[in-house]
Amino acid sequence: ADLPGLILGGILAHFPMADVPDSDSTPSIISTFCDHIRGLVSVLPRDITLHLANSGGIVYFPDSYQSMVRPGISLYGCFPDGFQGSAQQERLPLEPVMRFSSRVIQVKEVPAQTGLGYGHTLVTKRPTTVALIPAGYEDGYLRVLSNRGQALIHGRKVPVIGRISMNLTMFDVTDLDPVHPGDEVVLLGRQGHNEITADEIAHLMGTINYEVLCLFGNLNNREYLFPGTEG
Repeated sequence: ADLPGLILGGILAHFPMADVPDSDSTPSIISTFCDHIRGLVSVLPRDITLHLANSGGIVYFPDSYQSMVRPGISLYGCFPDGFQGSAQQERLPLEPVMRFSSRVIQVKEVPAQTGLGYGHTLVTKRPTTVALIPAGYEDGYLRVLSNRGQALIHGRKVPVIGRISMNLTMFDVTDLDPVHPGDEVVLLGRQGHNEITADEIAHLMGTINYEVLCLFGNLNNREYLFPGTEG
């Protein structure tokens, strides 16, 4: 504060365990931070900004609120611990805002006992209608989702079949009304009355919702929709 040419605008600290509500770490950091600020109050500008709370702090530690909070993953409508229970929703009602969608580029009928994809990790047990989309692990839809992931087509969940390729993924649409090239496929988000969440995908990937959102958001074209925007 005494150095010429510098304006002290804010002081912050960070929580490494705010997504663990019963951790002792966060209350300890809040206490230490407040003690330090009280010790500096005589030299701090009156309008200085103090901030501690990330999304976990916002949801679970209201004592951490200072001049400002720093929402991160909660801006996407997700909770930092990946759990959207009723208690959290009452405290902070969040609504997921991110969608990851593609379009069908090919629909193909294959007979029973047809091996699909690299390694033939799935062999059809019945005549099957396969829909392909131009998205794969280069787009963040990781290979670990092979024969495990799901997407929404015509508002219904359909399974990934076969091994996910670099830029192709196959889905079993046998039980749907006829699917055509150009039909929308939702890998993350809502279509009709159904939804696939980042937490569901993270569970299948063996990771956290942060990584899912980063993968999809950083590796694909982004379109920002505002109130009143169709889409």
